Amino acid sequence: MTSISFLPRELEGALDGLVERFGQPADAVAAARALYAERTGRVFEEDEIYEARTVAFLEWFVLEHGEPPPVLRALAEETDANLAAALRA
Repeated sequence: MTSISFLPRELEGALDGLVERFGQPADAVAAARALYAERTGRVFEEDEIYEARTVAFLEWFVLEHGEPPPVLRALAEETDANLAAALRA
């Protein structure tokens, strides 16, 4: 999904899972995206940095946005030890 080639496969999979799990409702994600764009500057699909900025938004969304952020909510709920370890990475 995010195709972050510099991340270990387990971490990339954990990030994708968090995006899928907490990426609803769509209007909440759109509001978060607008907030992120306000803080970092807006980019457009034709911009060279669009893909990198999109990945950075997804990371911010699952690791920092919200109270508590999705990664902390997932850790509190996770029963699979391997997935919990990947989330902690």
